[in-house]
Amino acid sequence: MKKRNIIHNNAGITLLELAIVLLVIGILLALAIRGSELIKSAKEKALYNKLRKIETAINIFQDKYDRLPGDWNRNGKVDWYEQWKFWYDLINKTGLLTVADRKDPITGRILVFSNSPRKPYDGIWLEIQGYRIEPRAYICKIDQKYDDGKSWPTGGSRIFTDTWGYWPSADCNSLKGTVEANFNVYRY
Repeated sequence: MKKRNIIHNNAGITLLELAIVLLVIGILLALAIRGSELIKSAKEKALYNKLRKIETAINIFQDKYDRLPGDWNRNGKVDWYEQWKFWYDLINKTGLLTVADRKDPITGRILVFSNSPRKPYDGIWLEIQGYRIEPRAYICKIDQKYDDGKSWPTGGSRIFTDTWGYWPSADCNSLKGTVEANFNVYRY
């Protein structure tokens, strides 16, 4: 048998092939964008859940020991020189928190204890070490879930942020820039 020599002439790409390639690229881009949105949403939810977990641990500690964590003087508040004892008590005496629970899932920084003895901000506050969070949309979303969604000084009964000027109905995704964040997790 004789072999036939078939010569293919592939001079270029057909429109159909180009359309398929563009479609695949579009699908991959859409998946990447959706994936980054899911990651952001997971980080917001993780910080929200962590704040709730810390708040729960404070309440359980207070019920069990009849004092606030860190309040070794038993004066009903955590004084500035007792602040290191706050985390010690929560981690070592409740069994609900670990050292890893002090890490903020958004920035990876440590949550630092602080407090304010003055009304209306009296209570236990957590600050994110270094304060700066980018973008401020994270804090806006958490504030709207946790609290009344108003920034200080117009509201914010539980969470204080210096985002200045977003309201409960704000579109958090439209907020840009950095923000200093403080979270009031317990009121005296």
